[in-house]
Amino acid sequence: YPLKQTSVLRGPTVYFQEEHILPLVHLGFFYFGGRVNETSHNGGITQMLLQALLHRAVSNQRSVTFSQLEGLGAELEIVNELDVFGFQATLLSTHLEQVLGIFVDWFRLSDLEEEDLELARREVLALQAREQESDLTRLLQAARQEVFGGHPYGLPGYGTAETIAQVTLEDLENWRATQIREIHPLILVRGDAEGTSFLRDFVSRLSDSDYENREAVKKPFSGPRNGYDSYADRLLEGDRGRRVMAFSGPTTGTRDEAALDVLKVVLLGPNGSLSASLRNQGWVDQLQIFQEAGLNGGSLLVHLVSLNQNEEAVRETLFNQLKSLGRVPLREQEFLRAVVGTITRFHMRQQDGGDYLRELIRNLAAGSGVDTWERYLLALRNLRREDVMSMAGKFLKEQQPGVGAQETEDKSQE
Repeated sequence: YPLKQTSVLRGPTVYFQEEHILPLVHLGFFYFGGRVNETSHNGGITQMLLQALLHRAVSNQRSVTFSQLEGLGAELEIVNELDVFGFQATLLSTHLEQVLGIFVDWFRLSDLEEEDLELARREVLALQAREQESDLTRLLQAARQEVFGGHPYGLPGYGTAETIAQVTLEDLENWRATQIREIHPLILVRGDAEGTSFLRDFVSRLSDSDYENREAVKKPFSGPRNGYDSYADRLLEGDRGRRVMAFSGPTTGTRDEAALDVLKVVLLGPNGSLSASLRNQGWVDQLQIFQEAGLNGGSLLVHLVSLNQNEEAVRETLFNQLKSLGRVPLREQEFLRAVVGTITRFHMRQQDGGDYLRELIRNLAAGSGVDTWERYLLALRNLRREDVMSMAGKFLKEQQPGVGAQETEDKSQE
């Protein structure tokens, strides 16, 4: 079924897609902002606000509580992305109206209390501790900081022990006032929803001229950024041979994003040239690419576990593969196979309702509408071999060993 859009008079915009395979609905309540508005002084405050709101819902005795939501069999998840934040739930379609009412009440509850703050603080500190236990997670965060520098995208999503420790109840309420209060959420629904009938009983509750619909936040990077930079010298080292190479990546919803998806299949797909080359030589135990895209930029992080301390040879192999792809067109059959593989992966991602909502809200933040998926597939089908060559070349701006990315930018400016 097609993705459709409707709106409530003086109320929020609602996107919905019918899906009748299972009697389930995936429901999302999202707001633009959050982490993109954080600073080094209050990093993690968005996560704290979401945790505190959950606790207030549990404690609130005047409306349906969180425990009753769990009693309905709904699975709830906090979403804290680069440009958007909120909650999403998976539930039986027969409970859609009731759970939607719970979500509406949550965001219009009475003021938070000190108890909510302290519980949220403990929970976020526990999330931080869990991340610190993972060498890979620490490396990936350090790599993001390399790419994004002082931009909010480079800050840890859960903040630091120092920033979380200093958040007061007044800070939390002020953050709620600027990020949520008197702002309409963006409501996403996918599943057996029977059109917009689920909205009938909520029009009067959602329609309010005192609330506004807010646009996504654009916060450009400071200093010159000439498209992509070469981060050949940005190799972050962890324990037991773990390495992460950090690159700039494309922004959400661009044609470059589609080209990069094809390039990843060319490199790391079932017949990927990079994975085959490295594994045949016995140089790596693991090889992954993590891509994160936002409205203001993206990152591409290549993670590998090298064997016998061959990280320099592995890095050289990666750049040789990129150089080859940047200079010599792929064979037509190889290119078409990569495009088909990318389209297949897209449809597989679409099968997971939770992933569907998160990917949809990212694209809506980027300005896409109900044709967001058609645009992506059209971009894939219209790609040429030269586009993949160009994408590979964007990671290969000449850079001498030991010369930082900023110095390279300065030279290019000259």
